[in-house]
Amino acid sequence: MDYATSFIDDIVVYSKTMDEHIVHVRSVIDKLTSVNLILNPDKCHFAQLSVYLLGFCVSNKGLSLDIRKVANVQHWPTPQTGNEIERFLGVINYFREHIPQLSVLTSPLDKLRKVVVSRYNE
Repeated sequence: MDYATSFIDDIVVYSKTMDEHIVHVRSVIDKLTSVNLILNPDKCHFAQLSVYLLGFCVSNKGLSLDIRKVANVQHWPTPQTGNEIERFLGVINYFREHIPQLSVLTSPLDKLRKVVVSRYNE
C-alpha cells in the first residue's frame, strides 16, 4: 500500500482527493480487519490536512516542527548543572534539521557542559 505508512502505533493514509481517500481508508481498514486488528474509533481521525507525528507536523507542505515542542523549549528552565545542560542540548538536538548551524549555536553550552561535568568528576 503506497498510500499508507505506519509510525509506531499510528497509521497515516494519504491521498490526493477525498474520493481517493475514501477508497484508501476502506482498503486499509479491510486489510487490518483481515488480520484481526481492531481500530479504536475514538482514536481515529479522518480526512485531516495535517497530522502530528513523532514531534513533527506532517502536511502536504512537508515536515515542520511541532509548535508544542517549540513552546516547551521556550519555557525550559535555565540549566544549572552539567546534567541539566546535557538534557537541554538533547532536547534542542530535535531541532537540528530546522536550524542552520545548530552545533555552532550550541557549542558554548556544550563547552560549559564539559567543564561542569569534568569539575564534578574531579
